[in-house]
Amino acid sequence: MAAEIDYGILDEDDELSARVRAQTDQFFNSGRWGGPIGVEAASLITLFLSWPHLSHSQLLIWFIFATMSALGMFLGETVPALRRRTNSLGLPYSAMVATSAVGLVFGSVLWIDIGSIQASEARLTLLVVLFALTAGSMGGTAGITGLGQFMIFPTWGLAAAALFVSQEYLVGAGCVVFVLLMARDLRSTREMLFESIFLRELSRSRAHSAQQAANRDPLTGLLNRSGLEAATKATAERPNQITAMFIDLDHFKVVNDRFGHDAGDAVLLEVTERLITTVRPGDIIARLGGDEFLLIFEDELSDDTRMHIADELISNIEVPFSIGANEARISASVGITVVEASAFELNAVQREADRALYVAKGRGRRRSVHFDDRVRHELAERSDIETGLRRAIATRQIEPWGQPIVSIYSGEIRVVEFLARWRRSDGTFCPPDVFIPLAEEIGLIDDLGRHMLNRAGETLSAWRDHPHLSGVSVSVNVSPRQLIDEKFSEQIAELVDEWQLEPGKLILELTETAELHDAPLMRQTLDEVVAHGVLLALDDFGSGYSSVQHLIGLPIEYVKLDGALITDLGRDERQTALVRSIRDLAATLGRTVVVEGVEHARQAKQIAELKIELVQGFLYGAARPLHEIPLIAAETGDLALMRASRDLDDSEREAHGRLTRERRRVS
Repeated sequence: MAAEIDYGILDEDDELSARVRAQTDQFFNSGRWGGPIGVEAASLITLFLSWPHLSHSQLLIWFIFATMSALGMFLGETVPALRRRTNSLGLPYSAMVATSAVGLVFGSVLWIDIGSIQASEARLTLLVVLFALTAGSMGGTAGITGLGQFMIFPTWGLAAAALFVSQEYLVGAGCVVFVLLMARDLRSTREMLFESIFLRELSRSRAHSAQQAANRDPLTGLLNRSGLEAATKATAERPNQITAMFIDLDHFKVVNDRFGHDAGDAVLLEVTERLITTVRPGDIIARLGGDEFLLIFEDELSDDTRMHIADELISNIEVPFSIGANEARISASVGITVVEASAFELNAVQREADRALYVAKGRGRRRSVHFDDRVRHELAERSDIETGLRRAIATRQIEPWGQPIVSIYSGEIRVVEFLARWRRSDGTFCPPDVFIPLAEEIGLIDDLGRHMLNRAGETLSAWRDHPHLSGVSVSVNVSPRQLIDEKFSEQIAELVDEWQLEPGKLILELTETAELHDAPLMRQTLDEVVAHGVLLALDDFGSGYSSVQHLIGLPIEYVKLDGALITDLGRDERQTALVRSIRDLAATLGRTVVVEGVEHARQAKQIAELKIELVQGFLYGAARPLHEIPLIAAETGDLALMRASRDLDDSEREAHGRLTRERRRVS
């Protein structure tokens, strides 16, 4: 059995090795007094039982030899030099001395007076003597733990059997006892003991490791949910306040999508190190799954300290992560809650911190939010919005409004962008930047998107014969979530077929994000959509990720220049140069530029000078209900160009006048 045990694990586990060796040494060294006392007790029992059968001289010789063996055992256990020697041999050396002495004396006594022990009761006496000697000496040497008796019992049984075979072998029986006691491999005895202790300690070690594994996150080594519960069991007994911080990594999915899950795991490990170095050694850190972490501070913290820790956590996580030759950047949102220790309940604390985290994300991420009455009110209001949004989407209460994209030279409407507007039952409007992200979050963006696309098809069909709108296209914003739906291209194909849409009439506007370029399924979907005669526009160009990569790599027709890039157009030469360079790049790639956010005549003048035709913004009209679009189709461009024409040169003004007169004549 010993050969099947992997003792090599002791070389790998220093703690386990130390425990096993210490317990083995303790076992063999614990019988310092027991061994001698056991031998001497066995001698006295022998004297008492053998008194009727042996002469006084024989008894005296027996007692002297037994006492000498007990003394030898005592010296072997107490003298340091002898102890080191006995330990190196496996079983204590004194056991060998005692056993040899007992065997020699016993054999000598039997040889001297074999005739006096012929009776059956004498044989019984010898059996008792054998048991007393073996169990006493060996049991005492082993620390009187019972293991010595167990190991020696088979030997004693063989000796007893030999004793009763025949009277002629009585002397041989004594020799058998001696030989069997001494012939046993003393080192194997130690190995048997070592093995039993090793198995017990290994079992305990593995049970402890299993318990640790059950309480630890396998990737980061941080506490998991069950470990967190165990670590916070005594928290309610503290007299102070407890602070909990719920941390979620913003845009962590982008890391997995762009660099792979191995890189994502490496980032999580680095985040773990940054969390550990930010907090104190006694603070509790747990990973609850994915990119969510929970920190528990059992010592009372001031408001300033809490905010300082949260700010430091956010700042540390924003330091770029190295992934090979690349860099990954993420941020973090933190939800904070504080409770009295006496009222601490992990689920409730986590729920409050999670709600605060939810608000932090809703406010733009990269920040911390403390759970308080204001947050409760905000969450209640958000819950009401969510309930109303579900009802509004289900009953088609959310309607598209249209904002024109016009030619800066002719004022004609070329495209109408559909923008979702929600008028609630109380008559107030819910802002799109509130309900659209919420629809994304609660999984309703697909339903909302389908509704807007169907309205676009219906509207294009209605405008087909309109004198001012027959040549107008309609653009609809789509979410990345819609683009990863395998059935999205089929929906577009059905829409085009149902409303008999001409190629180029429907435009899908894509918000510029990293997912557009990196997701193979999304790219395949875009190619299929274009094959159905639908055009693509890249919205908010210049405000997102990897803009040039998107412009080059995707089948884009329109590039919508973000309004933030023209705020000082006409006053800042750097902006003019930037817009000019984007125009040139787009022209080289065969893309059409649309300038968003045009609000001032000076901006329009510069855009006209840059020979960019299509513009959109309040200067040319805000979003309107769809039924108003036909009424303003002939006026929107004229009104805006009249404002801008004061700043146009003579040739542009003359061209503008001719186009305006022509449009009025046709009307």
